[in-house]
Amino acid sequence: MPDSSCRLHQIMADLGPSSPDIRAVSQGAAESWTVLFADDWLVHLALRDGPSRLELAVCLGRLPQSPEAAIQLLFFNFLTAETGGARMGLSALNRQIHLFIDLPLYGIDLSCVRDTCRSLVAVGASWAQHMAGFEGPAFPTPSGLTIDERA
Repeated sequence: MPDSSCRLHQIMADLGPSSPDIRAVSQGAAESWTVLFADDWLVHLALRDGPSRLELAVCLGRLPQSPEAAIQLLFFNFLTAETGGARMGLSALNRQIHLFIDLPLYGIDLSCVRDTCRSLVAVGASWAQHMAGFEGPAFPTPSGLTIDERA
């Protein structure tokens, strides 16, 4: 994985300057990054083992109180063949919904990472809007900055 890690570090260094819709790319822990898009969406990326992959995630906001909202998440996870392996998860902390997808490190390149980040944001924005229909103001804005602490 050392070669993959070096290649990934270079991809992440090139990602921001090569993409006008990306405002910033910052590195967190040794093998994790955050990409800030011009529309304030954040994509979190982390290098994972077993199998070696790059995990990408966006936060869609807080899970609405409606039981139908939780059922929608289960439906989405059932469709992994149709979603390219994307899945949604629910954080125990503040009931935040996250949309994830993994990229195998083999053959990964700049356009693959950039296009997957863009796709994840587009799908995330669509699902955030869909989930907002289950409950009014308790759902946060796409930037994730306002969270209703009821529950």
